[in-house]
Amino acid sequence: MRSLFAALVRTIRRVTWHNRDLAALWVALAVVQPLLAPGQILVRDDLMPWVAVTLAAAVFIRGGRLGPGPHPMLVPRRTWSGRIMRALGASGATMTLAFAYDLGLNPDPDLGGQVVVSALAVAAALWLSRDEGRTSWNPRRGTDLPVWIAMAVASILVSILLGNLDHRYPEGSTSWAARGLQLGLNFLVVGIIYGAPRNQHQRASAGRTDGGPYRPEVFRPLLALLGPGAGLWMLLALADAQIGPIGFTQGFVGSLFVLAWVGVIWPTDPPVTVPCMLHEVVPDGGRDRPGDAAARGFERPPEGALRLNPLEVRRTRSVHPWLVPVRASRIQELDDPVRPLWLRTAPPVAAHILGEAAFEPDPVTGAVQTDVLTLRIARRTDMSSLTLGGAQYRRVVVITPFPDVGEEAEETPTYLWDDKLPRGSLQVLDAATDELRLTDGCILVLSAEGVARAYELEIGKGLPQERTVKRTRPPQLEDYTEAG
Repeated sequence: MRSLFAALVRTIRRVTWHNRDLAALWVALAVVQPLLAPGQILVRDDLMPWVAVTLAAAVFIRGGRLGPGPHPMLVPRRTWSGRIMRALGASGATMTLAFAYDLGLNPDPDLGGQVVVSALAVAAALWLSRDEGRTSWNPRRGTDLPVWIAMAVASILVSILLGNLDHRYPEGSTSWAARGLQLGLNFLVVGIIYGAPRNQHQRASAGRTDGGPYRPEVFRPLLALLGPGAGLWMLLALADAQIGPIGFTQGFVGSLFVLAWVGVIWPTDPPVTVPCMLHEVVPDGGRDRPGDAAARGFERPPEGALRLNPLEVRRTRSVHPWLVPVRASRIQELDDPVRPLWLRTAPPVAAHILGEAAFEPDPVTGAVQTDVLTLRIARRTDMSSLTLGGAQYRRVVVITPFPDVGEEAEETPTYLWDDKLPRGSLQVLDAATDELRLTDGCILVLSAEGVARAYELEIGKGLPQERTVKRTRPPQLEDYTEAG
């Protein structure tokens, strides 16, 4: 039971941290909601305008594609203005569909004008970002303008139809189903906008992918369309049966529901590698004193730089970059890595003088983590060696400034005169040690032949798949398809 609770706490902490942008957006929306006065356009009991605004803000932060995307082995064109325009176009599409839904609820010429104006604004933003994500691979010539026009007209007409259905049956399962399908349609349209129909047409024109016939992806578009819709329908039905109809006062519930599905449809990709830095440091405790004329007794504690404090060090100009891969969970019984649902290139191997380094999965939950670096020590029989020139003794110590909370109760001193330190703060490498666990800010001390050097570990931000070095795959038939 204790291990289950620990796994639950670690999972909640990991999910919250990976979705901290959506969590911050939900807090901001929860703060803004009570400030809206009754009668404003967002204050409505069916929550559709509020849900549309929530999704538009989330799409601008986290939106992504649902289709295959550009060619995997070619560098796509990425510009700051293109990303902003594509995000604005996707966010504006949700507002256009919201206006179309209101037009079905209340046939008003003013609402029709809002639909036309917002649709033109979205078209302008998408035209400005037309080259975003484009590669040199172009097996199909021609324009995708008819596809964009057909998709825009179809989505607007479906939204008007769903709004009219909600107008005719304002209460009950039909109304809930219309609102749910409207939300799912928003997710689907946003995914298509980010995916760009051009990529779909290029792959369909090539005809084959990785030695087999090309088949369009179906699962994720269906999940985006039906998942939020069915979930919203069940949420409204359950709330109506337990506490009554949901109004605008419970708008934070709708925002939380939408943001949760945004995290499911467009999750953050786990990093493939994490760049780290080893900063060479020297003690900077401010306790250095001039040496005495007389020798000090062995029972007296050392002073100054001989007593290294991990919180009192000073970096030098010596920096050693270190690229550490991130590993997924493994099946311990078969020692076989779990295959991901989507293909990913293998991360580079991080070689270190002490052994092999990697960010291993969390030992409790098995999820990907980038907080603790595991350094598997190379095999050795002893830390000391005896040669014709004399004896050589090597010592490696890792000092962690902030150990885990559970290890603070166990304390041990380095020497008899030292203050007691948490047991997790000190890791001594000996012949029986097979791995070291390093965290951000820990000090790695290496000493040999009476000369010691200390290095401070700095863990950087993880690099996603698209920013890492891709290994060349074998040439495929579709890569050489000539433009028709």
